Amino acid sequence: MKIRTGFVSNSSSSSFTCAITDETVIVRDGEWCDGYQSGIAKCVNDHTFLTKFIDLNAKPASASEKIGDLLALISDEYGEIKTGLTQEEEEKCQNGLSENEADKLYDKANISALFDYYKKVDKNCDFARIEVPAFRCPICKFKKVEYNDVIKFLLVDKLGENATFEQAEKYILGELPPP
Repeated sequence: MKIRTGFVSNSSSSSFTCAITDETVIVRDGEWCDGYQSGIAKCVNDHTFLTKFIDLNAKPASASEKIGDLLALISDEYGEIKTGLTQEEEEKCQNGLSENEADKLYDKANISALFDYYKKVDKNCDFARIEVPAFRCPICKFKKVEYNDVIKFLLVDKLGENATFEQAEKYILGELPPP
């Protein structure tokens, strides 16, 4: 009998790239490679990032954000998360809620269990099976950066305090090498 050692070409592996740090996390045969200290999550808009970046401090500002948390809470198909909701209430979440219903169910639901799940995934360096709502995703929360703000940043941080706007533009266009 032949015993294989080292890398086996037919092993199952996946890789995920964090859209924030640009790190690639490789999972081979269910084991995390290279000693990563965080899990991987995806948001409802398909952004992939390390679970340590999930914004657990964000407060839902609207009924739709509350519904996002509720849908994440009830989407656990393995039954690990105790939602605090009845089966009927979970079905209501999936079929659409009014603003008033969303407020009531959000107050009743065990949202902290969702946070505990994300923390556990991060601690265990696992892959979150539950999509993160957009308002908790660090990428969805990015704001548009204005051109003048980029120039100001480059002037001070990259080119020094005495640089001109013309130098900053040339630096952006690649016509001026970094100092």
